[in-house]
Amino acid sequence: MKRGTATTALSPTTRAHIVLAAAVLAGAYATSQAYAESAPGGCAAGVVEISNADELSAALADTCPHEIGVRGVVSSVGTIRLAPGQRLVGVTDDAAITFPPAVDGIQLTSDNTVSKLRIQADPAKRAIFNDTAAAGLGTVKLVGLTTTGQVQLLAKDQVRSGNVTVDGLDIVAADTSSQEKPRYVFYGSPLESREGAFQLWNRQPDADSVITADLRGISVGRPDAPVVGSGVSIFGATPITVPTPDGTPIGDVLHDRSQHPTSGSVRVSTLETGALHTDGGLNPLGTDRAQVGSGAVFIGAQAPIDRMHVGGPITTRGLNAGGVDLFSDINSVTFDGPIETFGPTGIAIVSWPHVGMLTANGPVTTHGLGARGLNVYAGHIDTVRMHDISTDGPGSPAIDVFADIDDLGVDGRVTANGLPGPSLVLGNFTVLPSDALHVAEGGNVDTATVTGPLRTTAPGTSTVLVGPHSRVGTLCVAGGIEATGLGSKPVDNQGTLILQCPA
Repeated sequence: MKRGTATTALSPTTRAHIVLAAAVLAGAYATSQAYAESAPGGCAAGVVEISNADELSAALADTCPHEIGVRGVVSSVGTIRLAPGQRLVGVTDDAAITFPPAVDGIQLTSDNTVSKLRIQADPAKRAIFNDTAAAGLGTVKLVGLTTTGQVQLLAKDQVRSGNVTVDGLDIVAADTSSQEKPRYVFYGSPLESREGAFQLWNRQPDADSVITADLRGISVGRPDAPVVGSGVSIFGATPITVPTPDGTPIGDVLHDRSQHPTSGSVRVSTLETGALHTDGGLNPLGTDRAQVGSGAVFIGAQAPIDRMHVGGPITTRGLNAGGVDLFSDINSVTFDGPIETFGPTGIAIVSWPHVGMLTANGPVTTHGLGARGLNVYAGHIDTVRMHDISTDGPGSPAIDVFADIDDLGVDGRVTANGLPGPSLVLGNFTVLPSDALHVAEGGNVDTATVTGPLRTTAPGTSTVLVGPHSRVGTLCVAGGIEATGLGSKPVDNQGTLILQCPA
């Protein structure tokens, strides 16, 4: 043996263990290499768990598709961006990511999932939004989230397609006042809508651009702290002009564009929400007060919905803050909770397109000048089923029909308590009586049934007013027609009306 050299004989058992370990390591390396070669860009998928901002930054720096698990509360120093295919998932019950003031939160690209997290951003900023320079949304999944700040998904610039799935999204607070507003031309003036706390908007000019969506479990605001702006807002890209340049009824145009869009569209299989509490945030003394509106649910043109279900209460506050505004076809829409609005022109339900079945299982109540209960402005509703409807303000008919309803049924009372007064009708302020049932000129109701009383209580009103060239095929009011105000009339028929109940 040479000086400085030592040798040790290995036992047969030790040599066997070394050979086995080497084989295991070689096999694992070969498997990982094979997976990496088959994964996008040679990436290896996996899960990285983080619990602080530095670890989050490091995990995001790896742009390969992988899952980032969040433990506890992580405070981010700025906006974070998910690369295509990345998933951000809470792995503890208190998992949350918070952002400093005046900073947007999580930017999505494509095929991203965000789930089981509380995301706290500035209410005036966006908690979740997407990079419109990405090639497309792919499939975006938002699951089990609670946010402060708007959730906004747009198709514009490079984003032309995608699918959005929401399964549980509670937006505690948001203020969308600074966001760009969808706009129509309405009787010569721009009509703008405040963006929603949840906003899905396809702004592409090309009819081949389609976003599909399945949206469930969305709730917005709190009874004592409503979001500012609209609640759930879904829009296609089409510009709408009312009245239409060629004189085509606007309801026909909206129906046609729901089926055959002329520009970017959103197609929703299911929209399910819980409670929706909003405040339009408009200054009653502002110069744009007649041209800007909001809705707890605002469905713009070219955004048809197969099934819509609002499972909780709707409350809205402020000027032009409606409950539900519908500009796209809906096969069926159901409201399980009460709908209540507080403010001028806070119309509870406004319908313009074709609606198959509209059901309101809770009471509908409005408080404000020109705040109607059910307002069928245009289009066609096959079947309406509602319960108690009550309006308190001047110029606020409980049921106001300008278009067509096949079958109108109210299981309860219909009451209008307000005086005649100015009401915003088709872009102009018009003195309108507060009738319980008002079928305006050109309106048509095939059959109408009310189990409770139809009632007005103020002077100068008609409980049932059927205008010229209007028709109610048969009206059955089991609880009687009452007009208790001075100079008021139970019935003012200037068109066609048959009062008749089944034998």
